[in-house]
Amino acid sequence: MQQIAFNIMSQSGSFNFPLGTQVGKLLHDYMRDAKSPNLTVVRKHVDTLYVIFQKRMEGTDQAVHSEIIHTLTSLIKKLG
Repeated sequence: MQQIAFNIMSQSGSFNFPLGTQVGKLLHDYMRDAKSPNLTVVRKHVDTLYVIFQKRMEGTDQAVHSEIIHTLTSLIKKLG
């Protein structure tokens, strides 16, 4: 899963999905650092990536971008 997250992080920017890059990085770092990853945390990251790509959230509004990253970071702190 860590390698998949790395690939998503790497390729998202190439296709103009900077939010996908950041969510992919959060997931990659979480998988790298977590001794026993929480499946809810992983699932929320995957669900978020799905929405980003499905809704074609290219160049997302900065306020939306910040809120999504803040929410995922808070989830990691709470459950991670």
